[in-house]
Amino acid sequence: MAWTTPGTATAGEVLTAAFWNTNVRDNSNELAPFFSAWTSYTPSWTNLTVGNAVVTAKYFQIGKTVFYFGSIVWGSTTSATSSTTLVSLPVTAISSNFDLANGSLFIGDSGTRGYVGVCAPQTTTTMIFHHSESGNFGDVNATAPFTFGVADFLKWSLIYQAA
Repeated sequence: MAWTTPGTATAGEVLTAAFWNTNVRDNSNELAPFFSAWTSYTPSWTNLTVGNAVVTAKYFQIGKTVFYFGSIVWGSTTSATSSTTLVSLPVTAISSNFDLANGSLFIGDSGTRGYVGVCAPQTTTTMIFHHSESGNFGDVNATAPFTFGVADFLKWSLIYQAA
């Protein structure tokens, strides 16, 4: 249902079930996503084996806008390949918003230093991670921007438009 501009009751008017259903119930249902809890999400990965990594991901959708937050902290059995690491999106993205939906990325080389990057939908169902190290821009993989090991991590936030 769509939002309905609430009607104005007048003095002496009998407020019917239809009036209440349209002006209160239906509009309350439209507002419900603004007050809903985050939904936990288990992403799937391309070119990365999760193993015993700690993955936390959640999303929240209001209308067509999706807020997606997540992190992965490498464990001893986590491994990536030399190909670009991708993670699944919780809600299918609109195909035309790839260059409009950039998110932020923090990459941690545990105990050493942090790196900044961006993330964006790669397809309607996957997200790509990019790093920017010393002015060089590249895809995140097993050895870029550094060789990933135990306790290293990716933390992201992305806002994008659902299909």
